Amino acid sequence: MSADALRAFLRAGMFVALVSLALVLTTARGSAEFVVSVCSLVIGLTLIGLVILVTWLGKR
Repeated sequence: MSADALRAFLRAGMFVALVSLALVLTTARGSAEFVVSVCSLVIGLTLIGLVILVTWLGKR
């Protein structure tokens, strides 16, 4: 995978994770918005983790 594509995926993952983290900290627990924000946070962190994994495996 090209470095530009990985950089774009990393930026997208960072954006999703940071925005959803801000929403998790500001919304009321137990609301539907809180659940969606937590799911978005997990998706963003997973995307960041996958980019790191692909980069690490590519350098081996």
